[in-house]
Amino acid sequence: MALDITLELLDCNGLTELDFTFIEQDDFFDRIFHHKQYFKGNEFAFSLYNGKWITIDGESFPAYDKGRWWSKKFGERWIVFENPVSKKDFYNAVTENATSNSYSQFESIGARFINGGKKICLAGGSFCDTNLKQINNKIVVEKSISLNENISEMQQDTILKFRREVEFIKEYDLKFFPRILSFGEIGGRFHAISEFFHGYTLAEKIFHKSITNIESIDLLTEILTTLKSTIYNKGRSPGRWTSQEDRIIDRIIRRFDALILSSDEITLQWKSLLLKDYVTINEKKYMGWPKLLKWIKAKQATHFLEFSNEICHGDLIFDAILVSAHREWKLIDPNGDAISKYYDLGKLSLSLLSSYELLKYDCFHLEYSDVDYSGIPKFHFSIKHSSSKAMFSIALQLPYIIFNSGFCEQEELSGNNLLLLNGLHNASLPWFHLIHHRNQNRSIAFFLFAIIRLNQFIHASESGKRISLTEAVTVCLTEGGIYH
Repeated sequence: MALDITLELLDCNGLTELDFTFIEQDDFFDRIFHHKQYFKGNEFAFSLYNGKWITIDGESFPAYDKGRWWSKKFGERWIVFENPVSKKDFYNAVTENATSNSYSQFESIGARFINGGKKICLAGGSFCDTNLKQINNKIVVEKSISLNENISEMQQDTILKFRREVEFIKEYDLKFFPRILSFGEIGGRFHAISEFFHGYTLAEKIFHKSITNIESIDLLTEILTTLKSTIYNKGRSPGRWTSQEDRIIDRIIRRFDALILSSDEITLQWKSLLLKDYVTINEKKYMGWPKLLKWIKAKQATHFLEFSNEICHGDLIFDAILVSAHREWKLIDPNGDAISKYYDLGKLSLSLLSSYELLKYDCFHLEYSDVDYSGIPKFHFSIKHSSSKAMFSIALQLPYIIFNSGFCEQEELSGNNLLLLNGLHNASLPWFHLIHHRNQNRSIAFFLFAIIRLNQFIHASESGKRISLTEAVTVCLTEGGIYH
């Protein structure tokens, strides 16, 4: 009897569905690993070659000590195994209840998928090269970035950002960050080696359907509770490698001005878009960036962000939260220049209220007309994905997560401010995704979310009403015509 297994893999190659049909156990292993030498007896061959490299079909593979090794290939992905497992147990775990969530079956035996290629590339650290390496029979994560002298302002910014990240983690030595083992300049690149944490990002787990909504809500509550008890309200010191302005609005202005002044061909559309007083999104007219910026400055709308100087993570998106099969967690990719716990909330809202990871992995639809009859840019923008329902369910509990974790008191934070935070953090993203990732549509998608949220914030503020967090969440998820 044939067995069908479908996996939806999310990594730095994007979102891909893999379908496999297996007839029997030997066929199963041949299709996954493509070579019988990967197994010897009932154990994987890699467990027998301690600390060496072995070659199969002309390709070299690292061989780890007990419990730490990987195998290839599964849809050109690597599989990293947390502990040794027999061939029989592996087959049984994966094929049991295969019509349900196959990812959970792999996780149950400590198997984790990672993007393939000559280097074993991780999805995190989007401005760096991030790979797995073997050092002294241990799996570690290596992040590095080029220090080439002939670099742009943006590349210089990312070098400083990475140096500051390392400096921040070393300075505060918090248990919820993977420990940095070494760092320095080698061969014209700045490197940092850190511990490998055997888990997926929270975004991956939600997309894989290997974590329930309640588990996600409890996890986010626990993370904010931990941050509240360890770093929030504690003063931060500016770092040697500080790369960003304290005020997020200043950072946005600098980045948009850089797009307007850039000679890069990919920025040509932005020179016009950023100067338009109005934009049409899904048949609704919104104020454009010049009018939004003028209003925000006149009303000093970011005032509540500007008088903090506390330690925070600074980039708390779902892709920065790693979760193991045992529900242990670590945080990665902190922004040491962030100055307020509200930056953490703003980043968290990117994942929950504007589908950051779905945009990052290009799971959206965008159509653009240069102008409508009145000279206003016109966009049709939509998101439809199987994970959206789960994200909505988690997002609706954001007020509960905020207040139950002790993140802040109810009177400290209004729904108006949540809309503003989400809008500002979306506005900070187009520059990076356009210049670094060369992705025009994705950068526009973040910009459109910024336009919608900041218009929603101004509408709520001009009505004289202090809306609740629950009302703000509902506005984000239901208005704008984006979600289907």
